[in-house]
Amino acid sequence: ACIEEFDATAVISERERRTLDPTGNSPRLHVIANGVDLPYALPPQASRQGPVVSFVGEMSYRPNRDGISWFMHTAWPHIRARVRDAQLMIVGRNPPADIVRLAKLPGVTVTGEVPEVRRYLASSRVVIAPLRIARGMPNKVLEAMAMQRPVVATSSVASCLDVEPGRHVLIADEPLAFASQVVRLLESEGLCDRVAESGYRHAAGRHSWSDTMRQYERLLFPSQRPAQGKSSKSDREAQFVRNQNTSVASRPATPFRSDFGRPIQTLTGKPYSAAAAGFASGDWTSSRAQKLL
Repeated sequence: ACIEEFDATAVISERERRTLDPTGNSPRLHVIANGVDLPYALPPQASRQGPVVSFVGEMSYRPNRDGISWFMHTAWPHIRARVRDAQLMIVGRNPPADIVRLAKLPGVTVTGEVPEVRRYLASSRVVIAPLRIARGMPNKVLEAMAMQRPVVATSSVASCLDVEPGRHVLIADEPLAFASQVVRLLESEGLCDRVAESGYRHAAGRHSWSDTMRQYERLLFPSQRPAQGKSSKSDREAQFVRNQNTSVASRPATPFRSDFGRPIQTLTGKPYSAAAAGFASGDWTSSRAQKLL
């Protein structure tokens, strides 16, 4: 009923639209997804990275805390049993004490707040989104896809995105299945790069900020809409890919910048992998996290 009190209402996903308008009959309800920043240069291929798995999120947010705790206690042991040198980075500010203590486990690093998330994504091979409770738009998943990193997510997370399971992301809800999907990406270079590329094209073609802003402009200024018919999301994705291919082919290759400012700081004071991030051991700094343990 509240929809009818406004000229227009925008939500960020089809899932939210169905919640507010189950019949799909309201002309005043519009879906405009969030945008995502694309890297200014192509990151290194995911398959060329070491067996580093990353989780990114605000750690005081209950669904994030629940999700990573579930993953650590149920799926991570299976991954380490099959890929013994696998490492896990838990990246995000405000980790509570129980999350910080996870860094005592072999191969696990808890970073706390970081100045630049993209450098952590760039040094990862796989990104996970093991949330069992998900609402709205999982922006961290979009960021990982924009950085050409394959994502393993729960069906709850995938339902918030307009993605094709098995193509744009890998989906699993049970611990063994989730662990197996991660291991598949760690062991198969071909699968790793295929999912990474498909995810990137999806994020770049359907979640660009320019496209999002154009949708808001059309909503706010309907008289200025172009005369031609509205293009579908798949059309916009295909056009973006064509533009990207043309743009990339016409300019010299640019190495991905891996030094976004300060050295990586970890809450535990131990590096997860200097080689994976491209830093010398002297670049690592310790922190005050030991006081939390």
